Amino acid sequence: MCAPECRSRALAGLAALALASTVTLAEPPAAPRTYRVSGIGDGSVLNVRAAPSGSAADLGDLGAGAAPLEILEVDGSGAWGRILWREGNAWVALRYLAPVDLPRVAGTSLPAGLRCAGTEPFWSAALTVAGELHLDLLGAGSPRDADVVDHAESRNGLHFPVALEARDASAHYTLLVRPAQCSDGMSERLYGWAADLLWRRADGVSLLSGCCGLPLRD
Repeated sequence: MCAPECRSRALAGLAALALASTVTLAEPPAAPRTYRVSGIGDGSVLNVRAAPSGSAADLGDLGAGAAPLEILEVDGSGAWGRILWREGNAWVALRYLAPVDLPRVAGTSLPAGLRCAGTEPFWSAALTVAGELHLDLLGAGSPRDADVVDHAESRNGLHFPVALEARDASAHYTLLVRPAQCSDGMSERLYGWAADLLWRRADGVSLLSGCCGLPLRD
């Protein structure tokens, strides 16, 4: 039988083990920063590369002022940034980019124009400055606009996640958006935002998940 002092030593050992095995949580991911192409000469273009190197394959070009470019990752040298490019990912030289501020969805830290989408079933939601969700829920009739009637940012996070409550004539929607590395499951793209859409209607509730990004304008 273990004496009281033995039990005390055992409890102390368990406490030490618990402290030693405590996992320190990492900081939540930051929202992707947005840029425009800048600092290239007249008639010049910025090469979009397959890897963070000037000798990597050239996947295409961006003209001066092309925006918004979401930088989703910076390479170890700090000279190259990863962007979404067509059906995959690509890299651009950061020295040819300048920060750009985008309008925000009213009352939130979400950039207006952010487009969220998911697959199987396919759905999409685009956010506007005016406070609307442009929704396309395939298999549920034509695209629709829902008015954003309320919003909330995480009370114990740093601006994210953001929840948007929206309604139209037939349903109630909650769109939850947060910075996160996100795969759409159908391409090699790795997005900088993840989203969940809760769709409530008279015949039931559906939960749809997907990824978000900002469409590039040349």
